[in-house]
Amino acid sequence: MAKKKQVNIENRAIRFAALRKWWSQQKDRMPTLPKNLKIKNPFKGRRFYIITTIIFIVWLIFFDSNDVFTQYQRRQRLMDLQKQKKYYQQAIHEAKKKQKKVNDDWSTLERIARQNYLLKKANEDLYIIEEEEEAEDTLQQK
Repeated sequence: MAKKKQVNIENRAIRFAALRKWWSQQKDRMPTLPKNLKIKNPFKGRRFYIITTIIFIVWLIFFDSNDVFTQYQRRQRLMDLQKQKKYYQQAIHEAKKKQKKVNDDWSTLERIARQNYLLKKANEDLYIIEEEEEAEDTLQQK
């Protein structure tokens, strides 16, 4: 068995030597470039980084889903929503003040019921009088 391993190793060495000789012959047959010819690498130097940076910036500005124009529109929408929020907070504050005033004072509650909801006491008659400006406006439109 040891002799068989020895023969197998020798055969491998012979085959490897033959392969190396064949490869060197093939390498000699391959066409080569002249020694003085220099191929410029586009990825060498600062040019690559400048071009890549420009492409990246253009992509972010125009083609990305969060491009500059979309960001501007979203910022405008956010400002509008913040204004609306402030308005509604003030309206809520005023409504709470009015509610507190109505709940605390019975005469205020009665006045609001008469003015806004046209409520009356049992022994009263209610007359609705329209303002003259509205009547004049309708006449001018005709």
